[in-house]
Amino acid sequence: MINPIVFHNDENDSDSYDIAVYSIPNAKSLLVLSDVVPEKGDVLKSCSWRMLGEEYVECNAIVNGLKDGNYYAAETDEQLKSGSSGGPVFLNGEVVGILCAGNCNDDNTPCNTEWPLNLCVFLSSKVILKLLEKN
Repeated sequence: MINPIVFHNDENDSDSYDIAVYSIPNAKSLLVLSDVVPEKGDVLKSCSWRMLGEEYVECNAIVNGLKDGNYYAAETDEQLKSGSSGGPVFLNGEVVGILCAGNCNDDNTPCNTEWPLNLCVFLSSKVILKLLEKN
């Protein structure tokens, strides 16, 4: 790894984020970061590995229109739990975000009872692209 770029989140500022970007020589990936921010009703594909890569979870996420700063929300057709964070979400084969929070505790109860159990929050890939352009 060469010179990671690290930014820390301020929980009180939705225009901030907590992310580390690493350059890994010789790593090859077909993932493409998109500068598109999904709109209400868009159906995304979420992919993640849980339990240190032992459990692969793939599901649909329908954007519900809630946006705040660098984040947007979607409701998934699977309950994503601890360990799914950091997984990409795709639209038309390109990464449009990274999963950063969900409303489902490991015991299948909601973190916040006012929100749907399957609500998830994604950091927009547009923000990641801006971060990479600056550095």
